[in-house]
Amino acid sequence: MKLTRHLLLNILAATALFISLVIIRIEMVGELDLTISQGLSTGLLRGIFYDFFMVVFALTLGSIVVSITGRAFGVGFFVGGLVSWLASLANLLHYRFFKIPLDWWIVEHHWQDLFVIQDSVKELAGAIPIGVSLFIFLLSMVAIALRSPEPPTSIKQETKSGRKQHLRIALGAV
Repeated sequence: MKLTRHLLLNILAATALFISLVIIRIEMVGELDLTISQGLSTGLLRGIFYDFFMVVFALTLGSIVVSITGRAFGVGFFVGGLVSWLASLANLLHYRFFKIPLDWWIVEHHWQDLFVIQDSVKELAGAIPIGVSLFIFLLSMVAIALRSPEPPTSIKQETKSGRKQHLRIALGAV
């Protein structure tokens, strides 16, 4: 039961993160004054695949945090999801203001200007699709937060189960 709940909440969180990223992607197509069919012919599908891989990145980061700490999948997923969502939003808002994509050199040289441009960002980010994307992104974070933490396993139990597994492999009873 608990495993099913974890799996369903993980799927809900990953799907919500993906939908929030796709909403920003579609908003970018609108900024470029393209229709969806024109967007598909110019690489929208590739961008949607990138969004999918950003969700996989967030899930992987959560798994890495679990393998290091033994707990806290949500922390890794939150960091990966937040970085992905903010990068997508930053690219959209930069394009809205300057009509050029957000390249890495711009980030490197102008990240200190973030506090200077707060009012412009608030004005540009006031669109309804961005609010919907934010709501869905927060929904994905709530889904991860609702997961009950896994019971901690002691090192002794892990060692015994590891020994049993190695013994089974050695005896050919896999």
